[in-house]
Amino acid sequence: MSNRKVSSFTVRFFWPLMLCLGLGLMALVGLMSYRSDLHLASQNLTDATQYVKQQRTAYDRFNDTSMTKSLLRVIENAQQIDREIQYKIALTGEATLNTDDLRRYTYEQRLTGIILMNEHGVVQREYSTDGLDYAALRGYITMDTVLGTAPLRPTPPASGWTMAPTWTWLPTAAPTSRA
Repeated sequence: MSNRKVSSFTVRFFWPLMLCLGLGLMALVGLMSYRSDLHLASQNLTDATQYVKQQRTAYDRFNDTSMTKSLLRVIENAQQIDREIQYKIALTGEATLNTDDLRRYTYEQRLTGIILMNEHGVVQREYSTDGLDYAALRGYITMDTVLGTAPLRPTPPASGWTMAPTWTWLPTAAPTSRA
């Protein structure tokens, strides 16, 4: 009979208690696993964000460097065109440039266009290989910027000359003789 009581106790209290304890332990493990996964996902997202931020900074730095190099190349091209114009004036005595001259300078310096302006910012001549002429670029070229680049040369070659932003010195009148 005592054997029967143990078995009745086991069936009646032990197994339900073990079942509740097992479910509670399983719920605790599930909750801890959920928190661990949530923390891991948060850490992965933070790492991914940091990586993207690093890559963007590196790309911006590279892009800024590339843009600076490009602008320096264009300035060097403008200075070379200025030297060629000065050389042409010294040889021929003429201060006029025709479309063929502009086309040749554009080709030789690997530019897409040249805009020649006077000291007041009025376009005197222009040449473009890609259709971006002064009318198309007017909104991007401010007169302060364009006319502010004229002092790139310590002494202008002759009175009446100024320099377009990154292209070349511009004749506005025949140069005076240099004595």
